[in-house]
Amino acid sequence: MSEEGLEPSQNVSVFDTQFYESVFSVIPERHLNVLLPEVNTVTSDCYFNFTNMGNSGEEGKLHRKLSRIGSRSQREPPRPPPQVERPPPVAPPRQPEPAPKPPEGAAKPICPAPKVSPKPSDASLKPSIPPKPQIQVFSSTEHGNAILKGLYHFRCDETLCDVTLMPGDSTETFPVHRVIMASASDYFKAMFTGGMKEQELTEIKLHGVSSTGLKNIIEFIYTSQLSLNLSTLQDTLEAASFLQVLPVLNFCNQLLSSEVTIENCTEVERIANDLLLEDVQTHIHNFVCQNFSALVQSGHFLQLSEASIAHALSSDSLKGFSEMELYRTARAWLAHKSSERRPAAYTLMRHIRFPLMSPAELLQISQEDQVGEGSIEEKEGKEPFMRSDTACVNLLLEASNYQMLPFLQPLLQTERTRIRSDTTHLLALGGVMRQQLVVSRELRLYDEEAGGIWRALQPMEMPRYQHGVALLGGFLYIVGGQSTYDTKGKTAVDSAYRYDPRFDRWLQVASLNEKRTFFHLSALKGKLYAAGGRNATGEIDTVECYNLSKNEWTLVAPMSEPHYGHAGTVHGGLMYVSGGITRDAFQKELCCYNPDTDMWSRRADMMELRGLHCMCTQEDRLYVIGGNHFRGTNDYDDVLSCEYYTPAVDQWTVVAPMPRGQSDVGVAVFKGRIYVVGGYSWNSRCMVDIVQCYDPEKDEWERVFNVLEPLGGIRACTMTVHRPRACGFLGGKLVKLLLEEENLAEIRLLDLCIRPELIQSLEECQGETKLSTFEGDIRDSDLLKKVCKGASIIFHTASLIDVTGAKSYSELHGINVKGTKLLLEACIQENVASFIYTSSIEVAGPNHRGDPVINGNEDTVYNSYLKFPYSQTKKEAEQLCLNAQDEILQNGGRLATCVLRPMYIYGEGCRFTLGHMRDGIQNGDVLLRTSRREAVVNPVYVGNATLAHLQAARALRDPEKRAVVGGNFYYISDDTPPVSYSDFNHAVLLPLGFSIQERLLLPFSILYLLCFLMEVVQLVLRPFLRFAPPLNRQLLIMLNTPFTFSYQKAHRDLGYTPRYNWAEARKRTTDWLASVLPGERQKINMK
Repeated sequence: MSEEGLEPSQNVSVFDTQFYESVFSVIPERHLNVLLPEVNTVTSDCYFNFTNMGNSGEEGKLHRKLSRIGSRSQREPPRPPPQVERPPPVAPPRQPEPAPKPPEGAAKPICPAPKVSPKPSDASLKPSIPPKPQIQVFSSTEHGNAILKGLYHFRCDETLCDVTLMPGDSTETFPVHRVIMASASDYFKAMFTGGMKEQELTEIKLHGVSSTGLKNIIEFIYTSQLSLNLSTLQDTLEAASFLQVLPVLNFCNQLLSSEVTIENCTEVERIANDLLLEDVQTHIHNFVCQNFSALVQSGHFLQLSEASIAHALSSDSLKGFSEMELYRTARAWLAHKSSERRPAAYTLMRHIRFPLMSPAELLQISQEDQVGEGSIEEKEGKEPFMRSDTACVNLLLEASNYQMLPFLQPLLQTERTRIRSDTTHLLALGGVMRQQLVVSRELRLYDEEAGGIWRALQPMEMPRYQHGVALLGGFLYIVGGQSTYDTKGKTAVDSAYRYDPRFDRWLQVASLNEKRTFFHLSALKGKLYAAGGRNATGEIDTVECYNLSKNEWTLVAPMSEPHYGHAGTVHGGLMYVSGGITRDAFQKELCCYNPDTDMWSRRADMMELRGLHCMCTQEDRLYVIGGNHFRGTNDYDDVLSCEYYTPAVDQWTVVAPMPRGQSDVGVAVFKGRIYVVGGYSWNSRCMVDIVQCYDPEKDEWERVFNVLEPLGGIRACTMTVHRPRACGFLGGKLVKLLLEEENLAEIRLLDLCIRPELIQSLEECQGETKLSTFEGDIRDSDLLKKVCKGASIIFHTASLIDVTGAKSYSELHGINVKGTKLLLEACIQENVASFIYTSSIEVAGPNHRGDPVINGNEDTVYNSYLKFPYSQTKKEAEQLCLNAQDEILQNGGRLATCVLRPMYIYGEGCRFTLGHMRDGIQNGDVLLRTSRREAVVNPVYVGNATLAHLQAARALRDPEKRAVVGGNFYYISDDTPPVSYSDFNHAVLLPLGFSIQERLLLPFSILYLLCFLMEVVQLVLRPFLRFAPPLNRQLLIMLNTPFTFSYQKAHRDLGYTPRYNWAEARKRTTDWLASVLPGERQKINMK
């Protein structure tokens, strides 16, 4: 172990969600096959018993004869004749009556009377009937094998063969036995027993069977064994299908399915289609869906059949593609063999979900499909697939109409508006932390498939608790509630929003006529109903109905009296509302609202008074769970009892009580079980973070998991949503470097969602180091403690990056600042000695004036006002790390921190460089110039950036260097020549044939004004649409300001020296871009 290396016993954790998007993680199952020996056990009862059966010769014969004679002479009594009636059952012997006791004072006998046994009955003297001997069955597995072996030798010797088979592709002959072939093949059975002329022939020509296939089939019939490889599989499969030898056909199906790869799947599909192998066809369709991305990138998708690509495009499980990308893929497939595939245009395009595209994308499709004389499309052979097919044109009109009616979309749902996801998740939103009096605006998804973690979705527009939630048409509506903590409902709000799980965004809809909180919201027959509640005026009895087509709320029949803290659910087209509080008294009544008659009616009362409880529907039962009521006169108590209502009989039934009380909760039915989320426990006098689950089939409660924070007034539901995709760029390469160069006991990798291909690449260089992966949210403090426990150093590279202003400050602050703070706290609690944080050059500038810095360093004074959220949050997080230097750990040690500020990082896997290449492809391989030539920067290659992290870790492990490095930040660059961002992109893409514009698109001042206008539009549209302008003022200034820094301090303190020079770094980056270029061209149909 070198002096500057890391100790073998230490654990290293790496946090990487650089872009905070997620992909699907696939963990292969391990199968354990246990072979058990066959054991044949025969048991029988024999009437006769023969001994010495092994004797032979005369002595044996004499012994057996004497045994038989001896056995006859000992038969006492003789066997009764047949058909003799059985005697009646023998009664048990009668017990003698006890002798009377002598009177007192009588003389005792000199000796006792002898005991006399009772006389046996006549029945007991009769001989018993011996059991009849059972029939013994002998079975031999060797017999069948011996016969097959004998027949096989007969065939080889051409003995007793009565017919000769000849394949269709050769003159080779195969003498066989008719009866054997007919017994194993339905084809030969029909031929030899159905009166066909071949029944009399001695030579039969099989035109549909090859020599190899026929030989293998005959070999199997006579030996029950078959040896196959990929070169003989097709011939054998065709022969088995033709001759109907089902065991061989099934085995070939399984073998063919198991050998499917990206390279041969189209050929396997052809074989399956030709032979009508339904199982193989199904497997191919599933394989194509699971590997569609690889098929598109490699170009093999162009050879897929119409059925396979249509099945893939229709699949809800097809992930990782935008609808525009799928449209490009379908169009490329159609254009590959245009004349042949043109009729399939609508078959494919009807599976593209055009309504989920943006208006700009729909307009782009319409313009691309117009082919004019001499146009690029005509030269490249493009065909107007959409415009020439009326059905395809209608698809675009349908999408346009759908987008023009945003408030009606829940009522216009079709298969083309459905989200591309096949997984339903539990969601929790809002709530209040009573200790801090802070109301949450978080929307979180519980990802059971990823090991039970909470993922963050787009937060609500404003904090809320005690709000109403309802699902309608695949959308989530949140209505009313409170945005600040207040127990009397005085801060109730009337605003309403709709969440779109397809795009992870919110849309504001019409507000309530009356502010309300502590109320119930239901979705019923295409409308929303808000019933009761309270506000600043007190308890209310009004009920409002939301009409989607008019985007307005109207009053309907009110409740019988004011209620708040009640719960409700929907069943059979009716809304049921139970319990609650009226005039400070808890209720047990159940009311029912019929929207058709606009009338309320009473039903059977609950068995328990309760309020602030929850209610849900599971099949035909309406469950009422938890809540609280008065204990005595003026104190509250948890209601643990639970009951369900059966509408058909108007009756309540008690079920198992809750283990722990929960009031003011979220409730959702998920996979047939009822989940009760968060809330408040009056018995414990605190908010709770538990999630309890009730199983109706078992009538049992179970505590299953926790929410991230104790929250009261939280709400829950279940939805089908897109899981966020993660794309670890720096962190994955850092883990790989640690595996390759350090002898570590364990490396732990935490990411929002870890890509399976990343795990596979890391396992290839794993060695003796244990690699543990964790998927989760960096704001999950319990998970952070689990990851940090026992670790000696943390690399924190996680960050939510946003340079276009698409994310709000609260989103960026929650990940970049709050996540960093929680991670530092976990390090202190779990005694992690070293902490390295990956910051960004944007924390330094450039400032809003565009003041240049050339060859700056850590001591350079630069006045920078950070206006945009990403820069602000990265600066705040960096300061947290520097301030944590020398924090005292739980074990008395001290924490050492170090911050690295890498310049713009490029290299294999960089999504920014890839994005510029895509833009260049769409512009005819010409890169747009967005930065002036004199605005030079000095990017850093990703391999050098990861090396700097490793050397910083080594420095923190060295006691002498630790005192110097701890609490400092370092710029990280390399010898990449200083050029502008645009010229750098041109440098790595030049070998691939890309050119670049000589001048800026427009003068800088005009571009700056346009950026300002686009930011105004973004601000105006934010409540309705997430619009991210392609360029903003901060990005424009950053691209056009000279800004370079030296790595000399990192070289002095950390020992950092770049490992890869510019030529190597450029070649590695260009080679990677060249590998993905064909796939990218195909995705955009060579535009």
